[in-house]
Amino acid sequence: MNNILVIAKGSSYIDLLLLNYKFLEGKANITVYTDNVNKVRKHITSADVREYKPKTFKYFDKYLLTNLLVKEKQEPVMYIDVGRIANKYYLTLIKFDPNEIKNIFTNSNWEGINSAKELYNFDSPYTEYGYYNNILEYFESNKVNLNKVVPLLERVFILPFKDSTDKVINELENLRTIFESNSINKQNVYAGVGNGEGLALGYALVKTNTKSFFLRDIPIQTTSII
Repeated sequence: MNNILVIAKGSSYIDLLLLNYKFLEGKANITVYTDNVNKVRKHITSADVREYKPKTFKYFDKYLLTNLLVKEKQEPVMYIDVGRIANKYYLTLIKFDPNEIKNIFTNSNWEGINSAKELYNFDSPYTEYGYYNNILEYFESNKVNLNKVVPLLERVFILPFKDSTDKVINELENLRTIFESNSINKQNVYAGVGNGEGLALGYALVKTNTKSFFLRDIPIQTTSII
């Protein structure tokens, strides 16, 4: 079976995991990071439950923890937001063919946003006006063409077992401070720290010249993995 990573930080997300875990059970090898290990282990016995230590959820940990699990399993790993595990479309992707995962697979771009260039002076109900301006200036200072950076949805992605992925993760870690600083010092609706991680991934892919594909093009196994 394929490997799936879920992070359930906070009581509401843990309750959501417990409610919807039935959609994952028996379909994959599930690793759960949570800040209430005892509660999750009590109700879920078929998952590898591990402690999530940060006091506040850090969005960039999605990438870091997934890549660490890839290295541990020496196989591709799918990350899925706990709020998406009941989604029928995403559940079909669990049957990806691990032998054909040679690149990073991501969601599509942010709705209505085709490139990072469009985020200058961005006006959104979720963040203050011009929220990303300093980040975009940083990108340009590193000689990256904003027209080539696709802001990616962060709900589901797959990382391959491939050494070159480390370059992407390292670039993301270089970005962590500026994104987390924005989320702390600028107005936004997000409970975690470091929102906008899909924009960061789009930049990291361009900066490292790393090929990626959308999940809609994922190779699916022709036989059941259940």
